[in-house]
Amino acid sequence: MPVNGTGQGNSPNTPVKQRALEYFMRVHAGVVRGVMQKYPRWADPHYYYVDANAGTGKNNDGSPGSVLIAQHMVTEAGLPLIGMAIEKDTSSVMLLQGALLTTPTFRVIHEDNALALRPSLIPLTHRGEKYGLLYCDPNGVN
Repeated sequence: MPVNGTGQGNSPNTPVKQRALEYFMRVHAGVVRGVMQKYPRWADPHYYYVDANAGTGKNNDGSPGSVLIAQHMVTEAGLPLIGMAIEKDTSSVMLLQGALLTTPTFRVIHEDNALALRPSLIPLTHRGEKYGLLYCDPNGVN
């Protein structure tokens, strides 16, 4: 699979995976919104998203990558988002920070996901059951 200068890989399957992620995120965010509306005292009102291999935020063809897809789908569903994008490559982190929608509740973590994925990653200070997605697509990881 071709790997670009930042170590990010895109294969012929990348567009298919991104469309599948977009569909999944749209459906999942809608289901979560329904649960939160039906049980407002039971569920945490935030959608949690963690991308373990965030990349640059865009694919080689310029289309949105997984982090931007998730941000868009959750925002479109009207849910408040708490998110983390984990990326170990410095060049990718800089590009990702420029591509992300500006939000104080979405962090970019410049670290290897083997170190970053730990119980303290998400501050679970909000009440109720947590809903969201941990996305890990190691496509092209060196």
